[in-house]
Amino acid sequence: MSELPSSAGAAVSARYESLVLHVASRGAAEVLSVAADLARRFHARLIGVGAERFNLPPVWDADGGFAYGQMADDLERQVTADLLLARVAFEQASAGLEAEWRPAH
Repeated sequence: MSELPSSAGAAVSARYESLVLHVASRGAAEVLSVAADLARRFHARLIGVGAERFNLPPVWDADGGFAYGQMADDLERQVTADLLLARVAFEQASAGLEAEWRPAH
C-alpha cells in the first residue's frame, strides 16, 4: 500500500488492484513507464489494452458497389503489425510486474 497526501495534509493509504492502460503502437514509452511505476508503487496488476481501428473511405467500383479489396487487406495487416509493436512495448515495460495483455481482436 502507498501513502497519498489528503486535502487535510494527513497521509491516507491507497490500494489499487489493477491499472488499465490503452497501449498505442507509437509514442507509448513514457506512458508505459509511468504506468509501470504506478503499478509497482501500488502493488497493482498492470493490464495493457491493444486496440486500433481504421476507417475506409467509400470507394465504389464500376458497378456501384464498394471496392475495398487490397486496401482493406493492407490496412488490416497494418493494424495487426501495430498491435504487435504495442504488445512488445507493453511486455518490455511490464517485465517483473503482474501484467496482462488484452488485444481488442
